[in-house]
Parts: sequence; structure tokens; C-alpha cells
Amino acid sequence: MNRKNIFLQGIILIAITMVANVILANRIFSERIEKISNAQSSLVRSIDHVFTALTYMEKNSSQEFSEKIKEELDQARETLRSPELLKIRREAL
Repeated sequence: MNRKNIFLQGIILIAITMVANVILANRIFSERIEKISNAQSSLVRSIDHVFTALTYMEKNSSQEFSEKIKEELDQARETLRSPELLKIRREAL
């Protein structure tokens, strides 16, 4: 009886430990994935602004397009200064 109880308690302890590990690992991975996706979306937005400005530059160089180019480049600068991308730059250096 005593060995049987110890065995069952051991199995229950192992099962609880495995479930807790799976839950904690899932939480950690989801947080990392969220950080990576935030950085990628910020990078995509800034690249989109740069390419939009380049498209305006190709079309025409009138005053109206110069203002749009400046506006797009300002937006690109803002998104490039996002905390996610600054962190990536610091890690790369």
C-alpha cells in the first residue's frame, strides 16, 4: 500500500510539473513572438513610407510632390525610431 501511494503521488507530481512547464513555455514563446511581430510591423511601415517617397520622387518634382515626399520621409523617420527597432539596432551593434 505504501509503495502504491508513493508511486501514484510521483505520477501526479510529474504530471503537474509537465503541465506547468507547458503553460510557462507557451507564455514565454507567445511574448517573444509578440515582440518580434511588433518589430517587424514597425519595420514594414517605415519601409513602406520610404518607398512611397521614392515613388513620388519618380513621378514628378513639383512643389506638391516635394511636400508629400517630405511628409512620407518624416513618417518613415518616426517609425524607424520606434522602441522595437531601436532595440534591434542596439543588439546588432
